Amino acid sequence: MDSPLRLGVIGFGHFAKFSLPHLLAAGDVKLVAVSGQRPQKLPLALSNVAGLNTVNFMGVDQLLESDEVDIVYIATPPSTHYSYTKRALRCHKHVICEKPLSLIAKQARVLEKLARKRNLLLAVNQMQRYNPMVLFLKKLIDSPVLGKFVYGHLENHAGIAGLPPDHWFWNRKKSGGIFLEHGVHFFDLFNFLFGEGQLVNSERIIDSTYERQVRCTTIHNESIVDMYHGFTQKTNQEVQKWNFVWENGYVELSGWIPQRLVLDAQLQPPAAELMKEFLDRSFGDSTYRYNTTIIPNTIGSNSFGQIHLEVEDSREKGELYGWLLTTMFNDQLAWLRDKHHQRALTADDGVKAVEIAEKATKKAIAVKRS
Repeated sequence: MDSPLRLGVIGFGHFAKFSLPHLLAAGDVKLVAVSGQRPQKLPLALSNVAGLNTVNFMGVDQLLESDEVDIVYIATPPSTHYSYTKRALRCHKHVICEKPLSLIAKQARVLEKLARKRNLLLAVNQMQRYNPMVLFLKKLIDSPVLGKFVYGHLENHAGIAGLPPDHWFWNRKKSGGIFLEHGVHFFDLFNFLFGEGQLVNSERIIDSTYERQVRCTTIHNESIVDMYHGFTQKTNQEVQKWNFVWENGYVELSGWIPQRLVLDAQLQPPAAELMKEFLDRSFGDSTYRYNTTIIPNTIGSNSFGQIHLEVEDSREKGELYGWLLTTMFNDQLAWLRDKHHQRALTADDGVKAVEIAEKATKKAIAVKRS
């Protein structure tokens, strides 16, 4: 891998303006080219990015064909992801694409195979896998500390203040609908936590001409997971809650990017020691504030003790999101340096998330609300 890696950006809307500085923070990356719908506005939009004097503003074709670009970040509406990503891979560019990889699962698989055939990097920004709270949850699921996992549930009551009626998000031909545009984050996360999932059922509610609410059930290795997304709230009334239940305990996460974790459990001494090890490894630095209340065993050394744990990420949501983007990109860059590196997130993961989202979209029972 050449150092620094030369980055080209296709699409420079609101999210790309947020994400680009965090991608560049990964190190060994240099922004060299940007393509956007309004070229005359790009210099001002990029004014907060270091090294602006080295950036070329160009059309998509010129950027993809340029020998000065090694890797492309695609941050355009979802309906364009397949065509731009395919063209970039055919031009021998590595690709980081915003989610979803495509609106059609078969197309997403075409992209994954093309990248693999050409030994190119392809990854989708499904950065939730890198969240320390998610990794802590993964340790609990994969260990016997809380017994058998029973059930998972996500409720996402999202705000609509930044989504005016003419925004592409509401146009299903451009966004794919809520399951594909937004739900892939969570389908991927549940695949990561529990294993590859299968859709059981799905519903969607159409309010006037817009799809505003969706719900589905998936099964992952005999574990049932329910998921609801509703774009109905004023921004300051947003709420997202995740609930996970085991035989011997219960975890609740808060935030669509989880920033708070509450655990209540009954643990025998060996499990309690393992839990302490998980906590120290996951939240041992000053970024996290956590309190633990333990009610000791009162009957004997083999009886259950109760534990109540609260963990809070001290960072603002935007800061945490930015850190996750940087962490995700560093993981992908590590693979470019060493192809034996095992990435936490691969193109195949992006494909599998689209596969479930597409099924949920196609099979959803639609209810129209006047």
